[in-house]
Amino acid sequence: MHIEKNVCESMIKFIFGLKDTVKVRWDMEVCRIREHLWLKRDPQRLGKILKLVAPYVLRPEELQTFMNRLASLKAPTDYCGSLGKHIMDKKLGLMKSHDWHVLMQQLMPLALRGLMDAHVCLSLMRLSQVYLNICAKVWDPIDLPTLREDVAMTLSMFEWEFRGAFFDVMSHLTLHIVEELNICGPVHTHWMYPIKRAMKVFKGYVRNRSRPEASMAEGYILDETIGFVIEYLQDFHHVRHRIWNADEEEGVYGEVVEGAATKLTLDPVARDVAYQYVITNVACLAPWVWYTTLNPLNPCWKIVKRS
Repeated sequence: MHIEKNVCESMIKFIFGLKDTVKVRWDMEVCRIREHLWLKRDPQRLGKILKLVAPYVLRPEELQTFMNRLASLKAPTDYCGSLGKHIMDKKLGLMKSHDWHVLMQQLMPLALRGLMDAHVCLSLMRLSQVYLNICAKVWDPIDLPTLREDVAMTLSMFEWEFRGAFFDVMSHLTLHIVEELNICGPVHTHWMYPIKRAMKVFKGYVRNRSRPEASMAEGYILDETIGFVIEYLQDFHHVRHRIWNADEEEGVYGEVVEGAATKLTLDPVARDVAYQYVITNVACLAPWVWYTTLNPLNPCWKIVKRS
């Protein structure tokens, strides 16, 4: 989950030009790599340096188009957050991990269509497709070698188009995710999105900041109790009186009486009657009643019958 989020965030910073600085261009010239991106001196203006636009950086008009496509997106309810409010000056900020997940797999190929250089755009779309295949809920183990080759080929395309700073530990871990599929199964069975959503709900239960665990436990128990009542006690209705009213008709499934219970002590006769009623009417005790009273094979049965 966080690998995908970090890779997508790093990719956004590259195509927005946030990591394409003058110092980076000087480092390319020192390392003698990517000569077409070296800084050049302007022959018409003395003392001025020309910084050519890198093929992996969106031009201003392309960047504006990319932002407008994300801002005008209308997604289904709870599918993702409103990306328009996260768009800032040449960056996307304050986005949740699930928003980066949707942007990486679903929205990135759509928003980049027709923008940038064809080879760079193809590599970005291939990376989105790779993560889409990795996060699939159903996959065939026979396809794992092919998926591993796709990841290696996509990272090779990035190495050809992007500069070396893109390849950190997060981009390298993309290869190991494919190996984890064979060990742990599909990604959606062990990623952290459900846990993070549950923790967000638990944080909403906190009312006493000095006792957050107790507040979460109390809120969780209350939530489970309400869910149980709604699920299993739909046909019951509440009454305000604490004692039984013989004049009021009983519902189909009885009533739930509100208020505190009254302690009642049974006399021995009433206790025996209640005991006999439970033994006679409880279904799980029917085999025991039959064996002790009606079974002819029971040695005690003949004694009881003679007496």
